[in-house]
Amino acid sequence: MRLVLAVGWLAAALAAAKTGDDPNAPLWPSPRVLTDPPTWYSPLLFTPKAAPRPGEWMAEHPEPEQSFQQYVAARPIRPTRARHTIILAPLGPMEAAEQARLDALREFLALYYTLPVRIGPALGLDGVTRRDDPRWILIVGLAVFGAGYALVRYRDAIGNATGYFARGTYVSARTPGWLLLPFGVLMMLGGATMVVGSLYMILFG
Repeated sequence: MRLVLAVGWLAAALAAAKTGDDPNAPLWPSPRVLTDPPTWYSPLLFTPKAAPRPGEWMAEHPEPEQSFQQYVAARPIRPTRARHTIILAPLGPMEAAEQARLDALREFLALYYTLPVRIGPALGLDGVTRRDDPRWILIVGLAVFGAGYALVRYRDAIGNATGYFARGTYVSARTPGWLLLPFGVLMMLGGATMVVGSLYMILFG
């Protein structure tokens, strides 16, 4: 799915009316919430978290628990009077089905965070990543192939120059050239595969 979203968490909405209040003051969802933790807070309001079941994230990746006081001490990002809007920035063009999912996401986030949410202008993908660019794959493939060829062509000279460090001292340890030969061949095969695949993508899309 080409639906990639960059969520600008609580992006600035400076078009809001200026009231003269501190723009960085927390924007509380209710006048009741005036302290950390709130005076009306009670453990009885919430169901204690059950032990994770096999296959759940917490069962596979144990993490330390976090109390409400620890969460507050971590200074989490909060909405303020000048920064209280979540902006969804689509990356790249979107089809009708993807736009429908984005609209549903906008509605869900507005309900979940009780904050205004709007869809911003789409951002271009140029320069975001080169991992899937066939030209970049072609360059890497040529480099891998060249390194493999050098390893095969000069295997004896490279083997004679090999060694290792022991207790800060370089120790010469000659490696037979025939041991380097299969590594060079594998690198050449891998590089050639990348080159052929990238050329196919360039020529045939």
